[in-house]
Amino acid sequence: MTPRALRFQLWLIVAALCGFGLVMIASTTGMMTRTEGAVTFRFVTVQAAAMGIGIVAALVIGLLGADRLRSSLLMATAAGVTLCCLAAVLVFGAEVNGAKRWINLGVVKFQPAE
Repeated sequence: MTPRALRFQLWLIVAALCGFGLVMIASTTGMMTRTEGAVTFRFVTVQAAAMGIGIVAALVIGLLGADRLRSSLLMATAAGVTLCCLAAVLVFGAEVNGAKRWINLGVVKFQPAE
């Protein structure tokens, strides 16, 4: 098989697993988010949005190529951004359930440890 065909099969498997995950989330949390007799799919939409962001990030990283990702400048920049985000939690961190681990970006909360 050609590498292109293998990549296509890999993306099909990823799509199938993402779809299966959304079905599982819908089936387990549907009744938890029930309001006024109607079932809302809040958890499914949040997960689908996160999956969309992840897929776009995977495509961008895949298009960059391995040679560019191995550059020392990119590694140093990524390490610097990560350390700055971890330090920003101490200053700008939002407290959730008694722990200060999140940075509130308005629409979404971001946990730099992930």
